[in-house]
Order: sequence, then structure tokens, then C-alpha cells
Amino acid sequence: MTSTRRQRRARVSYDARKERFEVTLVNGAAFSFPVALVPTVRDATPAERADVRISTRGEGLRWDALDLDILWPYLAGMLLGHAAWRRSAAAAPGRVWSPARARPSRESGKKGGRPRKTE
Repeated sequence: MTSTRRQRRARVSYDARKERFEVTLVNGAAFSFPVALVPTVRDATPAERADVRISTRGEGLRWDALDLDILWPYLAGMLLGHAAWRRSAAAAPGRVWSPARARPSRESGKKGGRPRKTE
């Protein structure tokens, strides 16, 4: 039995009627965002807006006509709100668990957890 695997590519398009950009990522996830979210793009002509592509190395969106790049982390900040995105990004390293890190945590939990501060 042979299987053919279709190669997925990230893609972005501009919907002039809705004034929105639609992005589909390599993993199949998709999202859209309004033109108004990006001031430089909001002030551009419809033709300049439509001239959008995934950057060469895939790290964000690129508008050649506007000489503008928006990287994924910055776009995530714009979509989620910068304060919420910063909180989430700052908390992420503390949520990383490995078997080596989980063992001492379980042992500490058996002893009643982290000692209380006496100050």
C-alpha cells in the first residue's frame, strides 16, 4: 500500500470585501485578522494590501510594496493584546515539565510541598 503525502504550505491572502487577511499555517491551523489591526497596512492601497506573502524563512508576513515585515510573535501580541501575550509568554517556561523535573516535584508533594516562608 502506498500513500501520497501532500505537502502543506503556509499561505496568506487578502479579502478586500471583508478587509481581512486570512492565514493558513503549515499545520492546518487558520486565523484571520482585520486590516485595521496594522496601521501601516490600514493606510495602504488595496493593491499594496493584497501584495502580502509569508516571509522567505516563514517567520511572519511580508508586504514588499510597503517594505513591512510582521513576525509571528508580534502578530500574536496584536491579536491577543500585548499584556495578555506577555503574561502567557512569561509563564510558559514555568509550565515546561520533563520526567526529570516531575520526580522531585512529586517527592516534595509527598512531604507536604514547598516549605512556607517564615518571614
